[in-house]
Amino acid sequence: MKEIRSYFLERMLETALRRPQGVLPYPYLVPGGSGYSHTMWDWDAFFLGVGLLSARPDLATYLEGTARNFLHISLPDGFIPNNVEADGKGFITLTRAGQPMNPAKPVIAQMLATALRISGTLSLQDQEWDRLKLFQRHWELNLLHGSRLYRVNSHRGSGPDNDPSVYGRPYRSTALTLVNALMVRELESMAEVADRYEPSAAESYRVRADELRAAIRDRMWDEEDAIYYSQDVSYETPHIGLGVRQHTETWSTTLKVRTGSAFAMLWAGVPKSEEASALVSRYVTGGSDLYGPWGVRSLSNRDRLFNNTGITDPLNIPDDARAAGFVPLTPFPSGNPSNWQGPVWIINNYLLYRGLRRYGYTEEASRLFSTTSELLARDITTNGTSHENYHSETGQGLAHTDFMCWNLCIFAMEAEEGGETSVETAS
Repeated sequence: MKEIRSYFLERMLETALRRPQGVLPYPYLVPGGSGYSHTMWDWDAFFLGVGLLSARPDLATYLEGTARNFLHISLPDGFIPNNVEADGKGFITLTRAGQPMNPAKPVIAQMLATALRISGTLSLQDQEWDRLKLFQRHWELNLLHGSRLYRVNSHRGSGPDNDPSVYGRPYRSTALTLVNALMVRELESMAEVADRYEPSAAESYRVRADELRAAIRDRMWDEEDAIYYSQDVSYETPHIGLGVRQHTETWSTTLKVRTGSAFAMLWAGVPKSEEASALVSRYVTGGSDLYGPWGVRSLSNRDRLFNNTGITDPLNIPDDARAAGFVPLTPFPSGNPSNWQGPVWIINNYLLYRGLRRYGYTEEASRLFSTTSELLARDITTNGTSHENYHSETGQGLAHTDFMCWNLCIFAMEAEEGGETSVETAS
């Protein structure tokens, strides 16, 4: 860990810290590394903060400031963009232009609750608490499906960008495993912040977190495959013989795409003990199609779309091929979206690690920590850098050098291995 600590906390730290500027009035965090050094992102900043504050709790103001900046730029309907730059550019511009962007992922309250746990205080103002509640309300009014699961608008800003469960699918048709796991923890964090700002509202958020857990277990858990699947919630279908639409708003149909995001359910404390046991024994102990030599594969290696391309964009088709109506079966290397169809992402390793610890699988968690630290240390010592993701079989770095972001979660893992309590708000 010595070389990892030196690289991230001495050599690269300043690339992730930003002072107030432009439309962002508070100190904040950016992912750092090539391509990300000037933009504030949602879950990237949260998990960067989890790792950073595990090693440097004195920097809690940057995580709190990130959350307050997001609240500062929120729209009157509660919409918050999932990324923004100091000059105001970012996905909010595209959203206003009618693009089907997702709001910020449900991590804003988690940022605040984590900073609160570290520092014991928050500078949050009453109007900012109101904006936080409105952000939560925006998710409920716009993206809560009749199945009681949360869907996403599109793959844009969904997290695992080209996850086949969401990539290329119709608008608002997918209830994504990752987003629902994040929402469970967000509701718990809303309760934690409410304990300080509006105690009478706290219990309602805890109840809603429990209700969402129950809905996830009911809808997303597959008993036969012992895993959680994203759901197809496209509910508007033609009524046979009539020129009207038939609404079946509570329907959800399993999208049997096995992804590493399923492990986020362990992190969120969703499974009952017997479900957790089945999931861990099937997919972690001894390896599996989702768990390889370097940790969590972002997509099952049995899926025909599985690949370890560095950066992908299946829509980046040459003009002559596009004119001929060519549709690729394999992705072209390009800038976006990032590839979640095979490579190992440190965030997935971390979510599984925390989940294993949460459910008492300490030996498996320790092995995953060793694997992850070896992966990062090898990259840093051999290549002098860290990458955004890694080849799931060889461990070769694939995308964006000098990547900070959630790679810093290695420090949260290290702290727990040393017996410290997690900086996250839930046990």
